[in-house]
Amino acid sequence: MTRDTAHPYLMALLNPSGGEPPVTEEGESEWAQAVEGAEAQDLSPIVFRWLVERSEHRPVLRRLAAGLRPRMAQRAARSMFLAEELALILKSLDQRGIACIPIRGPALATQLYGDPTARFFGDLDLLVQRTQLSEVGTALAELDYREVDRRPGFAKTYSYTLEFVKERPARVCVEPHWTIAYPPFADCMDMDAVWARAVPGRVVGVDTLLLSRSDLLLHLCFHLIHKGAQAPLLWWYELDLVIRQEPDTLDWTQVLHMARQTGQHELLAGLLGEVRALLGSPIPAPIFTQLRAPSEPVPRNFLYRRLTPLLRGDSDVDGRESLAHLLTMRGFQAKWRYACGILFPSSDFMRAHYGLSGRPWLGFRYMARLLYFLWEGGKGLVGLVAIRPTPRQSPPYQASLEPPRSITSRRRGSLPQAVASKPQGPATP
Repeated sequence: MTRDTAHPYLMALLNPSGGEPPVTEEGESEWAQAVEGAEAQDLSPIVFRWLVERSEHRPVLRRLAAGLRPRMAQRAARSMFLAEELALILKSLDQRGIACIPIRGPALATQLYGDPTARFFGDLDLLVQRTQLSEVGTALAELDYREVDRRPGFAKTYSYTLEFVKERPARVCVEPHWTIAYPPFADCMDMDAVWARAVPGRVVGVDTLLLSRSDLLLHLCFHLIHKGAQAPLLWWYELDLVIRQEPDTLDWTQVLHMARQTGQHELLAGLLGEVRALLGSPIPAPIFTQLRAPSEPVPRNFLYRRLTPLLRGDSDVDGRESLAHLLTMRGFQAKWRYACGILFPSSDFMRAHYGLSGRPWLGFRYMARLLYFLWEGGKGLVGLVAIRPTPRQSPPYQASLEPPRSITSRRRGSLPQAVASKPQGPATP
């Protein structure tokens, strides 16, 4: 099920202007389908709270809530465990004088629902400063985390995040990001300005910094664009909440500026249009006009004109960000090193990402990964030739291909920093 085919009862729960769906004994099977659909879209906690709040004198809702309760208790325990782990990490970083902003996960649950366990999350994401990555790694190592990388130094050279894993008492993955954007736009974000706008907050019982409302909106938009069709309906709902809650703290002028600065204004216009159509989000109409306004005319070439549909997700190419970054990367050596890291990562990376416990399946997985990415890359290249470019005065991805000098200064021949660190798509081998 996708957000376009979500059950009408589920959509009515999410849209404040849609009115509550009917609750009758005859409609219990419909409600059961809606609850099942909520699980697929990571919305079970939202639906469960709604059922409990309205279950008095409604046997149908009480039965549905009772069916969900064991699963909710199990997942809430996992969320509490991760919240406690985040508290340990934040305290450790603070003791070392390392600036940190928790993003998504418990931080987002606290900001939107007032409860760090109110939504499910699989890992812990942190925003740190790039200059402090070594200190972050040392702090996590002291908490028994180990770094998982495609190859030694690959993530620091190419990616937008590192990855650390701890297996006991339960598996936890921590990802320290140094930007709130994603490939191929990661280097275009003025992170100094993002840090300057950070606001004090409290998450999992620890005083910390949080993203400003405008930067939180941008990050959630970028994350939705990054995941594409994989994004569950929950993420769209939470984007709507960010827009609706505390509207006085949302600086749309800043959102417009940062969208254009990163070159993602056209993508952002499409995404915000979707969330408004889906959930009736109160987005000012002039925002769309300004996001879609063409930039100053710049020279265009074959590649520039065709990246827009590819990154917007018009094609079904898995790993489209990785392909776009490879194509826009400068220098054959950089392209070769990047491609080798993507296609043939370390055995430790393969075991961690595919759950392999021994060597017998490792060779098979390498071959399957190679064939899969070659197939998807071929589809992407064919699509770049076949698709009809959008008639614009300037390509919306110009900033990602040639970042402003005031934001990212590159020496001749230097390697770009933003590369997708994970294969895109649940079917990736």
